[in-house]
Amino acid sequence: MELFDFSQISVQDMLLVKAIAEFGSISQAAQVIGVSQPTASYRLNKLREIFADPVFTRVNRKMAPTVKGQRIIETFLIQIGMLTKLAAPEVFDPKTTERSFTIIAKGFQFSAMMVMLPKQFFKETRWAKLLIEQDKEDMPIGYQRDDAADFLALPYESQGGEGIRRFVSPALQVMLYYDADIRKPPETIKAFSECRFVMLKSLKSLPSFVDDFLRQNGYPARKVVGYAPTSASVAGFIGGTDLVYVGSSFTSTLGDNSLSSAEIPFEMAPIRHEIRWEISKENEPGHAWLRNLLINGMKDAFEPDFQIDPSEEFVLLSGFEQLKNRHRPV
Repeated sequence: MELFDFSQISVQDMLLVKAIAEFGSISQAAQVIGVSQPTASYRLNKLREIFADPVFTRVNRKMAPTVKGQRIIETFLIQIGMLTKLAAPEVFDPKTTERSFTIIAKGFQFSAMMVMLPKQFFKETRWAKLLIEQDKEDMPIGYQRDDAADFLALPYESQGGEGIRRFVSPALQVMLYYDADIRKPPETIKAFSECRFVMLKSLKSLPSFVDDFLRQNGYPARKVVGYAPTSASVAGFIGGTDLVYVGSSFTSTLGDNSLSSAEIPFEMAPIRHEIRWEISKENEPGHAWLRNLLINGMKDAFEPDFQIDPSEEFVLLSGFEQLKNRHRPV
């Protein structure tokens, strides 16, 4: 049996059949769906050819469906109902939703998400699910366009991409963290280069602008002897040792405050971090709700030092925009 081409049936055809069934008249149905009567008659005849059935016959001056026509009407009504539901504005209620949200985070952003988000998230919702997944080693390119992830959180400012939106944090100072009971912070570039360092495991395979600076000034790259799984665990690596850790000024909000911090002994450009997502998601109510939680959480994390300024506030950037200053993770 030869199958007909389904593309021959349009949504307008479905609406026409629905209207004829309701009013029993082709002329009235044509008026309801906004076409001429000849056009309505032509489309009905086309449907009759496709289904090899009259679909409607005249009974007592009205159009009545045939047996097969009744099945066609029922099928069309289901399709119209599904399309109508899809077209209706989505209502999102965090108190009742059972939706799952996923954030993939890299470096200290993983610790930041763990500190900033769950408390507010579960305060506003009862049944929604939250997964904060720590990226392993290099960031897979697929994560950057992964529809399964709601947000990708990076501890640095990355290149934009087509179909991507993001907000970028204010500039953060590069800081050095150490156990003040064991050692003093290095006061020269040479003393800094001779330290033993701890870094985040998820960043160890990425180039570092700190190491680039050392090489450019005739010193070897940092000697890394420990890899902490998260920013919150850095204190466990450094406490009681002479090891040091280089991170942003945001790092101090993520640990247990047992470490001391100081400026590194040479001038470094500030760094930024970002959270990015697919443009196609940003108008979805649930996504917008979680995005608002993230923005407010980041603002709270930067206070009292962070002052809202139009030039430094979380800026929504299109994927096509190129920022002048880009820096690698430390």
